[in-house]
Amino acid sequence: MYATTIDEIENAYLHDAAFVLSLREGNPFRLRSLYMDKSGECAISYYGRLNEHQIKEVIQMYSFGDVCLDNINPVYHKDFTYDNGHHANGESEYTTIYTPDGVDYRNWEQLNKMS
Repeated sequence: MYATTIDEIENAYLHDAAFVLSLREGNPFRLRSLYMDKSGECAISYYGRLNEHQIKEVIQMYSFGDVCLDNINPVYHKDFTYDNGHHANGESEYTTIYTPDGVDYRNWEQLNKMS
């Protein structure tokens, strides 16, 4: 699955996580894209260069179960990357955040019932 707007995200959990982040004051989380690979892991890109706290918020929002921000320690090239590209909307920089390894978002509802 590849989506460039929140409305295109078919998975209910991923849609809701992206939607809630989009409601943050000042909307620092402007979705660029969400990609789900064939194993159900995701890469979520947001326009701009997110700071460490914002990256933690995204990781928390897309994580399984309750995760405290203080327990999230994002590692560059493992949990997130900064990238440059040319976009029609004038944005040149974006942050890509990777969901935890091994979490299959295709079966999220089933995983959520087991917690």
